Amino acid sequence: MDRIFSKGTLLVLGISAVIILLSTLFRGCSSETKIRASVSAKEVYLGDAIFYKDSTPGVREVIWEFGNGDFSTDRQGSYVFTTVGNYKIRLKAGSKSQEFVVKVRPEKTQEEREVVSILAPSFVVKNEEVVFMGEGDADTWRWNFGVGGPADSKERNVIVKFDKAGDYQVTLLAGNMKYPVYHKIHVEEDVVGRRTTGGGETPPEDLIQRYLQNIIDHQGKYNDNYHRILNLLNGNNKMTVLINNVNENDISSYCQGLSILGKQDGTFIEKVVRDMDGSRIRRLLIEQKTAK
Repeated sequence: MDRIFSKGTLLVLGISAVIILLSTLFRGCSSETKIRASVSAKEVYLGDAIFYKDSTPGVREVIWEFGNGDFSTDRQGSYVFTTVGNYKIRLKAGSKSQEFVVKVRPEKTQEEREVVSILAPSFVVKNEEVVFMGEGDADTWRWNFGVGGPADSKERNVIVKFDKAGDYQVTLLAGNMKYPVYHKIHVEEDVVGRRTTGGGETPPEDLIQRYLQNIIDHQGKYNDNYHRILNLLNGNNKMTVLINNVNENDISSYCQGLSILGKQDGTFIEKVVRDMDGSRIRRLLIEQKTAK
């Protein structure tokens, strides 16, 4: 009696069976894939941006619908609503979808506006670059750095140098304020008076690491932590960040990403290094781990 199946036929049937099995397993795994996406806030004031991001595995194309007819096909980005209301944001990722509700409130009332303050060090060395930052809600900014100090400025954030040692009283008048806010700063004559890490001073890298982790853990206000980091980077909000020696971002986008997804992903900042070129900070090197 002739053989019903030849070796070639059996081989083809075997390969077909394997393909069918793998396809079945793949469909099973795909059906269990969950959307991994986030929207930065559930409630914002009119004019404030929301930040959105999708990192769902195995999906090539997404559509973000913002509940007002606008949409985006970018995996991540920011969006500003132009009218007050409640918006149902829907993400379509492949065959799946997820919804987020965002409430857009009217612009802040005078009582809700953040009080203006100065963010700056209280001790520097003569001719050292110093970053002064204006915190709060205001449209105009007027800095005065005291008698013998640097020239006045109308920028919100300004980098200046004091060329004479002494004590200076810095004033900032912003928006429609009647009276200015004050900040005292002491300028040492030379490096003899400079604080060093050997005397118990926390190294800048350790401070940056702490503030980045605060952003991840939502400890304190985001802007407070972010501007403290900028102050340690000479106010450069375009500073390049190299993460795990692979990925690059500017410091602003990096901090926003940590705020949105850092806690969700279980991110932990292990080490921070300022890559220096003489006295200039070239970039920030970050080592981090995630639980996911």
